[in-house]
Amino acid sequence: MSETVQLWRAQVAQYADGTPSGFGSAFERISKGRAEPKLEPLEQLESRIRESGLPDKNAQKWGFVDLLDRRMDLRANPDLYRDKEIGKVQGFFATSDRETACEYASRYGASSSILVQFEVPLSKLIVDCRDFLDRMFIFGEAFLRKNQTHHFDAMRDCLVDSWGPAVLDYFDALGGENPASVLVNAAAYDERVVRAHLENRAVLSARGNQYRNQFAVLTSVPPEKLIVIESADERHLVPEVDLHTYIFPGSDD
Repeated sequence: MSETVQLWRAQVAQYADGTPSGFGSAFERISKGRAEPKLEPLEQLESRIRESGLPDKNAQKWGFVDLLDRRMDLRANPDLYRDKEIGKVQGFFATSDRETACEYASRYGASSSILVQFEVPLSKLIVDCRDFLDRMFIFGEAFLRKNQTHHFDAMRDCLVDSWGPAVLDYFDALGGENPASVLVNAAAYDERVVRAHLENRAVLSARGNQYRNQFAVLTSVPPEKLIVIESADERHLVPEVDLHTYIFPGSDD
C-alpha cells in the first residue's frame, strides 16, 4: 500500500460567473463598470466538494507535466521536463499546514472559503516551486553569470532548511547545460525534496505570499478520502524567512 499524507486546501466560493471571490476580482469588475454577481453559499460549495471530492469541478484548472512515474529520470536528465512529447495531468494546490490554508483563505476572505483536509498518496505530490524556490534558482543563475557568488552559502543553507539537502543536486547544477527554469522544476518532482518540504515549519515570505509549504496534487481526491470540511479562520502568518534577503543581499544594510 502506498504511503499517504494529509493535506489542507482552502477552497474559495465562486461567483455566479465562475470567478473566485476576493479583492482582485471585485476591483476588476468595478474598474470595468460591472456589478458584482452574487457569491454562492458556502453550504452549496461544501455540498459539491462532499459529493465530487477534489479538485472542485467548478474551480480553475491547472495542468502539470506528467512526470510522476519518471522522477528518477529527472535526476540524471532534468531537461526531460521540457520534452514536448510528454503530456499534461490536471492538478490543484494544497499544503500540509492548516495555518497556511487559512492564510490563503484570508487573501480572498475567510468568510467566503472553506477548509478541506484530505488524504492523498505522497507519490502524487510535487513541490509548488512558484514564488520562493524558483526565484532562488533564477537569481542564483544570474549571480553566477555576474560572478557574484559570495552569498551562495546563505542561499544553499536556506534551501536545505526548507526543501532538504536533495534540492542542492539541482541548485548546484546552475551554470551548466540546463537553465534555472528546468532545474527548479525537476527539483519540484524529486520525492526527497517533497518529503523535506512537508516537514518545513518556518514561515516563508515571497512575492506577497506567506506559507510554510506548498504542493501541487497531481491526482483527483475522491469523496471518501476527505477527512474534514470546516470553516476557515482569518489568519495572517508572520514571516520568518524572507526571499528578499537572498535575492537582494545587502539591500537592507
